Amino acid sequence: MNSRRGFLKSLGYGLILLKTGLLFPLKTLAAWPKKAFSSEEPQDAIRALFGDRTITESDRIHIDMPRGAENGAIVPITVRTDLKNVQSISLIAEKNPIALLAQFSFNGKGRGDYLRTRIKLAKSSHVFVIVEAGGELCSAKRYIEVLKGGCD
Repeated sequence: MNSRRGFLKSLGYGLILLKTGLLFPLKTLAAWPKKAFSSEEPQDAIRALFGDRTITESDRIHIDMPRGAENGAIVPITVRTDLKNVQSISLIAEKNPIALLAQFSFNGKGRGDYLRTRIKLAKSSHVFVIVEAGGELCSAKRYIEVLKGGCD
């Protein structure tokens, strides 16, 4: 009897958590830019993310990554910016089967942001970084030589 009562009690609590959104907080889940993540061309991914907004090259975005990579499957990249109110940082590869590598969202209240991750590259190409800060779009790019592609 106790196990049945405990089960029903747990089920009731679970339903309450589900109904109130505490179990799966849908409001906190990030929006999935499906069209951008399925674009093969960098311009299509950029258009899917930002529409026809103007993107300005900036020397306030600093990309630290190797000039060459033996294996494109694991390429470390660090992005630093001193732009204020950063809302997002997007990483796009010129010659990948899927151009958009990642998009990271921030709260937009910081004075600058720092991002460190690893990316996967199919071929030698430019890697573009687009930072949305204070309602404006800024970009920077770096070229990397890949000896063995990571998207094979």
